[in-house]
Amino acid sequence: MNRTTIGIVLAGTFLVPTAWADQDALKDYTPTGTRQYCLSLPQIRNTEIVDASRILFFTVDGTAYLNELPQPCVSLNPHRSFRYKTSLSRLCNTDIITVFQAGPPVLEFGSCGLGQFERLQKKDKP
Repeated sequence: MNRTTIGIVLAGTFLVPTAWADQDALKDYTPTGTRQYCLSLPQIRNTEIVDASRILFFTVDGTAYLNELPQPCVSLNPHRSFRYKTSLSRLCNTDIITVFQAGPPVLEFGSCGLGQFERLQKKDKP
């Protein structure tokens, strides 16, 4: 079940196109072990929610990053999206996402902290 929201910027609040990932979304990737604290906001193309603890971030150059939240975000599910606020030009592991459901009315379901971003390597197709 895929659900996409339109990416917009309003008063420092950022929404990026988000979809619910297939449970096998990670099968096409191998972890590299390379982690970073932040991603540049202009480089984020879209995201896919894997489950309540993991979000895939894709950059404009096609690189995938897995963000494993330090605590499960129980309100994150296939029928909801997330947004974040930052005054910087990057999204970091110290930032908080707010889970919401588009309306009307728009309903908020709580906030959760992000983890580090691990770069993933796309597996070669046989």
